[in-house]
Amino acid sequence: MRKLFILLISGLIVLSLFGIPIATASVFEDPPEDNIAVVLPGGWWGSYPYQRNAMIGFDTDPAYWPQDNANNSAKDLGPEHNNYHLQGRLDSSLYPSDWLQIFGEDYTWQSEIDGRQGVIVLNHPFGTIPDGFGMTWFIDNIPEPRTYKHVYFELIYKVVGNAEPPLFVSYFNTENSGSWITGTQNDFAAKDLGDGWKVWELWGQIEPNPPYESIGVDIGFYAGTEGTTVYIDSWHVATECVPIPTTILLFGSGLFGIAGLRRKFNKS
Repeated sequence: MRKLFILLISGLIVLSLFGIPIATASVFEDPPEDNIAVVLPGGWWGSYPYQRNAMIGFDTDPAYWPQDNANNSAKDLGPEHNNYHLQGRLDSSLYPSDWLQIFGEDYTWQSEIDGRQGVIVLNHPFGTIPDGFGMTWFIDNIPEPRTYKHVYFELIYKVVGNAEPPLFVSYFNTENSGSWITGTQNDFAAKDLGDGWKVWELWGQIEPNPPYESIGVDIGFYAGTEGTTVYIDSWHVATECVPIPTTILLFGSGLFGIAGLRRKFNKS
């Protein structure tokens, strides 16, 4: 028994040395393996915590986030800034290339709303035409070529006012710039989380797997949305290259650890 315990501890140490995060359970509202298996042939291949599994929170004001070294118009993403929460097996080796770019000046930040810590606030006052708001998330990839790739994301938001503005998603990569994900895609209906908060889920299949992807979310205010306010709590993405790269298979998928990505809000 003592030898088994030593082997288990040693295994966890090895996993941590190779940058494999330790975690216990998915914090997605609806995990990709539960949803995609129903509508996508072959389903979601990997098990939690997935290859890339990252969440952008807004625990602090984005106006004060550090500038990204590779893109001086974007914000640097890293766990050291307390706004980038990483859980995937390969996040710790790939995240240094990630960044977030925010477009439009018509937003503010609040430290807490409805018990949720750190929220982006978008207003469309009466008698105005807002500049609009958008975010582009550059999320790095495994350079190893794969047949295709799954992308799954959840955006947690709340709308208060006359009309709910549409949410748009865009997708960019070096081979297919300016278009949404090539191949199969699906947009799940927004799920009610209580107190007016919703989670919007979307998945897609990229064919073939690109060297990286940039995913954009835009809030489409228009003439009928005057008096509307949109709150954004977090943006959560999981990705996997299919077939599973050999770099992941070498480590196996059976050992998970004891700490993980936390939810941004306090449950009552």
